[in-house]
Amino acid sequence: MKRWWLIPVILVSFFHSVRGQEKSIAFKHLTSEDGLSDNQVTCMLRDRQGFMWIGTKDGLNRYDGRDFYVFRHRTGDSTSLCSNNITCLAYDNDSILWIGTSVSGFCSYDFRTQKFKTYHKDNTPLGSNSINVIRFDSVRNCLWLGLNNGGLQLFHLKTKSIATPDTKSSLDIEMLGAVRSTYDIVFKNSTPFIASLTESLKKLANLSFKKRTPGSPLEPALTINAALAASDGNIWCGAWDNALHQFNDDAKLVQSYIFDGSQKLNYSADEIISLAEDADHILWCGTKNSGLHFFDLKSKTFLTRVHLSEAIASRVYCIYRDNFNRIWVGTGQGLYVHDPLQNQFEVTLLPSPEEKISCKVFDGVKTASGAEYIVAACGLYYRYKGEKQYHFKTFDYRGERLQLTSIHRSRDGNIYIGTNKTIFILDTASIELKVIRSNDKLKNVNFYSLYSSRFNCITDVRVGERNLICGLPYGHTAMIADPERRNLFWLSQGRGDTVIIENLFRKMFVDSSNRMWICGASQGITQFILPPEFHPDSFPVSDTAFHKIFLYEREWKNNKGTKTSTVNDVYDIAENSDGSFWLTSEVSGLIRFYPENDTMPFSFVQGSFQSLQGLAKQDEENLWIITSKGLLNYIIPKGVYKLFDSKQGVPQGFSGYFFNDSDSILTAGFEGGFISFNPRQIKRDEEKPQVQVTRLWVMDVASDSLLLNKLVLRYDHNFLKFYLSSNCFTNNDQVTYTYQLTGIDDGWRNNETNPFITYTNLPPGKYQLRFKAMNSDGVESEVHSIPIVIVPPFYETIYFYVLIAATIMAGAYAFYRYRIRQILKIQEVRNKIARDLHDDIGSTIGSINLYSQVANLKLNEKTSEEVKSILDKIETSSREIIDKTGDVVWAANPANDSLKNLLLRIESYSASVLGAAGIQFRIICDEKLSESFLEMDERKNLFLICKEAIHNIIKYAQATEVLISFTKTGGHLKLLITDNGIGFQHRENAYNGNGLKNMKARVEGLKGTLNIHSEQNNGTSIEIVV
Repeated sequence: MKRWWLIPVILVSFFHSVRGQEKSIAFKHLTSEDGLSDNQVTCMLRDRQGFMWIGTKDGLNRYDGRDFYVFRHRTGDSTSLCSNNITCLAYDNDSILWIGTSVSGFCSYDFRTQKFKTYHKDNTPLGSNSINVIRFDSVRNCLWLGLNNGGLQLFHLKTKSIATPDTKSSLDIEMLGAVRSTYDIVFKNSTPFIASLTESLKKLANLSFKKRTPGSPLEPALTINAALAASDGNIWCGAWDNALHQFNDDAKLVQSYIFDGSQKLNYSADEIISLAEDADHILWCGTKNSGLHFFDLKSKTFLTRVHLSEAIASRVYCIYRDNFNRIWVGTGQGLYVHDPLQNQFEVTLLPSPEEKISCKVFDGVKTASGAEYIVAACGLYYRYKGEKQYHFKTFDYRGERLQLTSIHRSRDGNIYIGTNKTIFILDTASIELKVIRSNDKLKNVNFYSLYSSRFNCITDVRVGERNLICGLPYGHTAMIADPERRNLFWLSQGRGDTVIIENLFRKMFVDSSNRMWICGASQGITQFILPPEFHPDSFPVSDTAFHKIFLYEREWKNNKGTKTSTVNDVYDIAENSDGSFWLTSEVSGLIRFYPENDTMPFSFVQGSFQSLQGLAKQDEENLWIITSKGLLNYIIPKGVYKLFDSKQGVPQGFSGYFFNDSDSILTAGFEGGFISFNPRQIKRDEEKPQVQVTRLWVMDVASDSLLLNKLVLRYDHNFLKFYLSSNCFTNNDQVTYTYQLTGIDDGWRNNETNPFITYTNLPPGKYQLRFKAMNSDGVESEVHSIPIVIVPPFYETIYFYVLIAATIMAGAYAFYRYRIRQILKIQEVRNKIARDLHDDIGSTIGSINLYSQVANLKLNEKTSEEVKSILDKIETSSREIIDKTGDVVWAANPANDSLKNLLLRIESYSASVLGAAGIQFRIICDEKLSESFLEMDERKNLFLICKEAIHNIIKYAQATEVLISFTKTGGHLKLLITDNGIGFQHRENAYNGNGLKNMKARVEGLKGTLNIHSEQNNGTSIEIVV
């Protein structure tokens, strides 16, 4: 009977002609959907501030690596762009941008004023408004203008004028004007070479152009579209034919190279219309109809094996190489950008089998002889040293197609391949898979027939001097094969061990101390410890038993007080020289593992990347990590990540582990291929960010396009948002921004990759907005700052406080003066009361005293009639003193400070006096007016005036009726006293009587007016206005 392990594995072989590695050029494609004003890109350049200026057929674009800011012509605005159809750009030593257009001449743009100035035929002696090319001549400080049907003209930058035959110039102006349409101008050692219609290439010599004998219409390079002074010392041109033309220093045609493969010069086919040279001395040739072609200046041949990440089939209007060797390609389908720093990974695409199955590449090895073996889910790819092609094989086992999942080159030189069924040995001579031999009775154990699983990892396990092969089938127990003695073992949890053994294996790693570390999806990181008594030589050769080995296991937890935490998911592991390890986890990110620390063995690295897979250690400062987003470089000293994704040439869907057999080259697979790179040769981004504030929003209203100077705003315009442009074009989305607003922020604030800075409700004051940017490789920009002033409202300024202080002081002084006046007024009232008491009451009391003495004498003389008369006078005088005293007390009482109380007093007096005299009287006053306030002097004097008038009416008027009325006239109080008496003959200003004099004096004391009107037998009226 034939032994079972000798039954050959059925092989199904497919040989594919897979080309060797091609140079791949990856592009970033930008269109109008990304903010570009138009998809037809006609010209571009980079200015000293770092901005890329991109001209299109519908607007001028300023690009900062993230966003486009579009300038367009505005009708009626002479400071706007002269036309939207841009044909060419130039940049002078004064940082002025010059823009040529197809129909409106050319214009300049000064970023300091943010205004355009236009030059056209209506304001300048320009030969044509259609500008084909503008070139800045730093030696002559002028612009060379190539016009369509207008020849060639010079524009002097100092005078901002076109050179004419009347202009003093060292150049042959008339010769320039004789040139027909000019399509390009190129300088070599400050000498201009001119490409124009049917004039081929002309060189400026001895201040004039050499005259050229007209050539045949079929002459090569008769009309040149584009010219380039290349690094090889020649001038290369594209013309109205299907060739690239080489000219020497004397503008003589040296050689023509046909690019379309026709081997024949053709004038009606495709043409080269744009040229640029890259850092590898490759000419990029843009054509009318067929996109890009590449010409090697060293071999003088067109390259045929260049793979573009995105085909360019439209017209290529322009190609521009910037100061960091990026190539910008302007086409009819948008802008394409090739960045050498984003094309550092070699990508190999492997052919997929005809069956529609997964072809995920898992692992690969390379032998000392240079043979390569790559395992994928669909089969095995291999090639030998010196071969350009990969061969491909698939394998069947026990009637089923195998899925290859792991590969390992052992210390014994054999190559082991793990599959979804078992582990095989690869026969590298015949490319056959052979099962690992053991006893016939073991042919059906799960080592040879896994179900719903796969061997994720294969590694060497050294026991003493013996080398064993360990395989980790996912969801099963770890298995060990001894190929030398043909025995099998499986590892089990130790007796009485409380640690749960891992079975969701991802990887086994044997460190420099021969310790076995298991990375798993359920227990995280564990250590497998074989029992010390275990030795493979202690078992019989080809034993019939599938031996069970009891393991010792160790696990780790972070212990912080009463709290413990574990890492339950570990994807990969890498060893450090200090005894620690780096771990990756799809849950916990990057972890530093210290197995000798029993308290806090895990130190978690903070960052935005928390789902990590395969891990490779470049050196003590760099880790490389596979993630679903791409490839990560973790820079250990700085503690920062750098991401390489599809924009840098890393394929999407990238996952898994790095190849185990990698040396200086790191390789990792993806669906249908793999990438490889030398981490030590990855170029760093040395471009220093040139950060600017390019947009400003005040109260959510856009108010600026480039903020350079001091910003002054009102207090109610204090909601600000700034947009920072880093002007980095490599990994712009990984540029980080930090900023500080002095007066608000105590220190720098990290805005991460967000270019927007927002401050709300800023209080009035003076601030400095400081900001800087750092690229993905840690290169920082200079610190820039913009002064910001929030002007406070007037009521918060020092002027307002001075005004308030002055007002308070003035108010205090006014109050002081008022109090003094009140005191003086009160004193005056007291003096008046004293005078009144002294004059009126004192004299009356004196009369009473005199009458009393006379009465006493008369009593002694016993003359009763005279005594009676004297007593009557005493009675009258006593009543008079009572009345006067009452008048003084009533006037001084503040409770009577109203017109209503004055009316009551007048009514009371009139009733007692006029009533006794038999005279009817009326008092009239509006109810609202009666509530008016009256000063003491006003009440007193008005009452005494009324009293004096009533006294005169009774004494002289012979009246029967009296009317007293109070009214309001023009803001003044008007008192009118009229009677129907006999009147008297009154003369103007005749106040001879004491009564009238007193009345006039009292009115004048009130600063009022007194009018008396009287006619004989028509009564009298007295009018007082106060």
